[in-house]
Amino acid sequence: MKGKRLRALMGAIVVLGLAVISMRTPTPPKLPDLSQRIVKGRPLSLWLQEVTDRIDQNAAQVIREVADEVVPHLIAALEIKDSLLNTAYVTLWPKLPARIQQKLKAPILARDARMNAVVALREIGQAANAAVPALTERLSDRDGTIRLHSAIALGNIGDSARRAIPHLIPSLTSTSHTVRVYAANALWKINKDTNAVLPVLEEGIRDRTAKFRWAAAVFLGEMGPAAERAIPLLEQAADDADDEVASLAIQAMAQISPKALPFIAQKLSRSRPDLRISAIYALGKLGSGAKEAVPLLLQALEDHDAGSPAIMGRPLGSEQVRESAANVLKQIDPEAAEKAGIR
Repeated sequence: MKGKRLRALMGAIVVLGLAVISMRTPTPPKLPDLSQRIVKGRPLSLWLQEVTDRIDQNAAQVIREVADEVVPHLIAALEIKDSLLNTAYVTLWPKLPARIQQKLKAPILARDARMNAVVALREIGQAANAAVPALTERLSDRDGTIRLHSAIALGNIGDSARRAIPHLIPSLTSTSHTVRVYAANALWKINKDTNAVLPVLEEGIRDRTAKFRWAAAVFLGEMGPAAERAIPLLEQAADDADDEVASLAIQAMAQISPKALPFIAQKLSRSRPDLRISAIYALGKLGSGAKEAVPLLLQALEDHDAGSPAIMGRPLGSEQVRESAANVLKQIDPEAAEKAGIR
């Protein structure tokens, strides 16, 4: 009997201790329970979880539509601080008996709570403008990944994030290539400061040791005509041994200037089919301005090779050169496509 009482007492102490820890873990004050809010037939909390777990774009669109309800919760989550109690609670949780777990809320590391909030705000974009002050504070978070994605989130908010500019500028000289490049892109989205951004991205495409070098190519493309002086660097990158870098550099040139047409057209004769496909999609970005490349596209209709090019905005997948040529020919010259039997 004494043994049973002792175990019962110890169990009660554990439950009480964990309850105290749980109460001391910061939670959003006086905010509605998102698990009780039903949106399109599902709890809003589940939509939010799908965004943070696997960046589901359908879920992201749902939370954008109800951003005014979600953003206050995410701002509160950004304020959750690391603590020994929080870490201890998370570590102990899997070891607890099921009957005790049922009485308490499953814990989450403070760092993970902040990271999930940043990811969700990043995906919400402009509608998350109320979170600018909290995201700006996260630029000095102790966790480097949170700092990086906070910068991305601020860039996605755009012009409304101008107050964060002084806090983003130091990141342009970070020792991390990734931080420099993504901070530059964020600044471009916020205030279009070519003088501050372009040199960082130019250096980013030059750095052949960088893990995310392809991102510099993408961001130069997003700058459009403002990045015209970087075209020679992108031409070099278009011959890179890294297929992802080469593919995205070709597409970036098409976004920057129609003057890149002759160079892009030459890439239709590349030995690597993924780069031929990438060049075809780059011609599509030029639209009717690429009509002089129609004869090359007609030749490409006979190309049965397949490749898996890196194309921004769509998942990686294999396709035949002829398929991509047919699709782009319809964009550039519908009449020529019809004559070629493409419907």
